[in-house]
Amino acid sequence: MASFLYDSLQPQSLYYDKKSELSEQDYKKRLETTTTVYVGNLHFQTRESALYELFSRAGQIKDLIMGINKEGQSAGFCFVVYHTHEEARIAVEYISQTKLNDRVIRVDWDYGFKEGRQFGRGMDGYQKRDQYRQQNDSGRHNIHQQWKERQQQQFQERSNSRGGFRGGNNYNQGQREGYKGRFNNNQGNHNFDENSQNRYKKSYNQFRNEQKERSNSSSPEYPKKKRQQQDDENDD
Repeated sequence: MASFLYDSLQPQSLYYDKKSELSEQDYKKRLETTTTVYVGNLHFQTRESALYELFSRAGQIKDLIMGINKEGQSAGFCFVVYHTHEEARIAVEYISQTKLNDRVIRVDWDYGFKEGRQFGRGMDGYQKRDQYRQQNDSGRHNIHQQWKERQQQQFQERSNSRGGFRGGNNYNQGQREGYKGRFNNNQGNHNFDENSQNRYKKSYNQFRNEQKERSNSSSPEYPKKKRQQQDDENDD
């Protein structure tokens, strides 16, 4: 019972930042003493002053870092750093799932801010959830279509740089015929006669038998079977 109560007091976060360069165990341990929280699902027009006003209710704010894209615009998230772990706990417990600018915000434990994390990890510094979201959201940056068009453009550029092997406009008809001829047994160097085919077939069968022999040799029953086989051959 006591251990259950202790575990229930530990910071619980469903999110594990793989780019933190911390193991999952070290990540959880960092959350036990952190004074930083992550705030998500913000309206892109939410001001710092409104965030200070709301999160000051949990304790004295040491620092507040707005998430931004590469243009310096709000990316819809921020980090709030408190002076104590207890103040961060109050923010996670009582401010998460409340409304700010008519949006339900998320407040979660964070292992600690470091330079570079103020930029979103999606296209142009936006958050990935914004580039994947297909429905229009008036309070967020709707960049799914731009992201989709950029993906198609990049695919086309890679395809063209390979000579259009995957179907680009610069696909060379001679290359197409070359690939067809290279693997056609009735053309070029692959015009095998019957003797060549038998030789390759024999080599393949020999390889398979050796592979099977190595597999059987790892079995505890192998020495017994091998001796029995030799005895049978001697009897013949």
